[in-house]
Amino acid sequence: MRRDEDEARRLAGQYMVAVADGFLRCRVQPVQLTLAQIKAICFRWGQEDARSGASVPNTLPGVYGDEYRRGYEAARQASGTATRGAPNATGPSEETR
Repeated sequence: MRRDEDEARRLAGQYMVAVADGFLRCRVQPVQLTLAQIKAICFRWGQEDARSGASVPNTLPGVYGDEYRRGYEAARQASGTATRGAPNATGPSEETR
């Protein structure tokens, strides 16, 4: 999620190069999201990562990272693995999606 469309496109290209040996689909489109909607997306990403077994270090900044971690932990608790493999709360303040 980026405010500037050109920056979003550049970032998508960087992600595609980084996972050249896999499959990645990126779509850049302008949207109007509220803060609550963005938090819900980050929460869902955390849940999806936890359910997939990923131990992905979270690098989302501020409240977005907080919501990601809440989602991650909620899914871990639901599956009975509350603390194992919890995402790292530190890291660069650049989005990883």
